[in-house]
Amino acid sequence: MVDPVSSGALLAPELTKAGCRCIAVLSQDPLPPIFLSSYRPTDFAKVVVHSGDLVQTVAALRKCGVDSVIAGAESGVALSDALSADLKLETSNGLESSPARRDKFRMAVAAARGGLRTPRQAVFADLAKLVAWRARHLDWPVIVKPLSSVASDGVNLCRSESEIEAAFRALTTAPDILGRINDKVLLQAYLDGEEFVVDSVSFARRHEVAAYWRYGRGPGNDAFVCYNYIELMPYDGALQERLAGFARIALDQLGIRHGPAHCEIMLVGEQLYLIEVGARMAAGSNSYLSRLCGGPCQLDLTLACYLGTGVANSSPPKKLSKWAANYFLRPPRRGLLRSLKGVERIEVLASLRSFSISAKPGEAAPAVAGLVTLLADDEAALRDDLRRLTALESGDFYQIEP
Repeated sequence: MVDPVSSGALLAPELTKAGCRCIAVLSQDPLPPIFLSSYRPTDFAKVVVHSGDLVQTVAALRKCGVDSVIAGAESGVALSDALSADLKLETSNGLESSPARRDKFRMAVAAARGGLRTPRQAVFADLAKLVAWRARHLDWPVIVKPLSSVASDGVNLCRSESEIEAAFRALTTAPDILGRINDKVLLQAYLDGEEFVVDSVSFARRHEVAAYWRYGRGPGNDAFVCYNYIELMPYDGALQERLAGFARIALDQLGIRHGPAHCEIMLVGEQLYLIEVGARMAAGSNSYLSRLCGGPCQLDLTLACYLGTGVANSSPPKKLSKWAANYFLRPPRRGLLRSLKGVERIEVLASLRSFSISAKPGEAAPAVAGLVTLLADDEAALRDDLRRLTALESGDFYQIEP
C-alpha cells in the first residue's frame, strides 16, 4: 500500500483480518503533515521508504512476495502505477495513461479523446503568457490551480489580473501540502453549475458504482470554496444513470481497469463536464458511509477487488435506508482564531454521527476547521441539520481577529 493514509488507512486492518500480509510504502519520508494523523505504521508487517530509486523499491517488494499494489492516497498514485508495472502484477493499470491520472491537463486531454466535455484550459510556466492567453480566450472569472492538486489545495478563483498574479506567485514559490513547489500552473475556464462525484471500483475493466454524491455550498467565504458539504445521493434516477455512464468513459480513457476511483463531474445547464478523477478511494468516511445507508460502499468493494473475489454483481438498492452528509467547517476569513462559540449546538444535532475540530484557538484560522458527519433516518432531518450548521457558521461561531 503506497501512502496508506486518509481513507487508505482503513484497508490494512481489514486485509490483515482476511489473512493478507500488508506492507506500507512511503512515497516520501516524512509524510506531509496533512497525512500524519491517519498513518498507522503498526498496521503493517513492514514499512518501505521510497528514496526515489524505483529499482531499489521494486527489489524490496519482490523479496516480500508482493502480489498487489494499492494507492492509499493521491500522493501514492504515480508510484503505485510504477511499482505495479515493474512487478508485472495482474492488478496493474499500466503506465501508458499513468501521467494523466495525476496531471489534470493531460487528464482532460485524455477525457476529451473519449468525447467528454472538459473546461477550456491551458498550462503555463510564465505569468505574462498566462495573462495574455486568458485575455484572448477566457472571460472572468477563471480558475488557477496546480497540475496535480490534492484536496482542493491551491485552487483559486480569480476575477482580475492582480488575483491571477497572486495565485500564480503563491503556487510557484511556496510548497503545496505535499511539500512540492509547482513549476507550472493550470488555467481553466470557470464552470458555474452543480457538482457531483461518482465513487467506483473497477475489476477486470468492469466499473461498479459504489456511491453518488452531490456537493453543496454553505455560507459565504472570502476565499474560493469548492464546496461546504457533500451529501449522499440515491442510487436510482435519470441523472445518476447519466453520471455513471459519463464516469465509466472517463475511467476507460484514463486506463483505470482495476481498483477504486472517484470522478468529479459538473452539470452546467444540461451538459456534463469532467472536473477530475482520483485513482484511489474517496477521502475520509465517504468510502464507507453509503454502507451505513443500506448501499454498497467503496471500502467493501475495494477489499473484494484486491482479495480476488471480484465486486458485487447485485444491483444497488433503489432507495437508501438513511441519508448522510459530511459538512466541512470553514472559517469565513483569515486571521487569528480566538475561539469557537457555540460548539454545543453541534453536539445536539439530531442526525449527528460524529464531529471533530482540528482548529486550535490562538493559531491562524485554517481553511477547514473541522468535520461534521450527519446520518439521518429521512431526508428532511438531514436538511434541517445542514441548515442549522449553515446558520451556525453564518453567525458568531468563529471569533477571528485580523
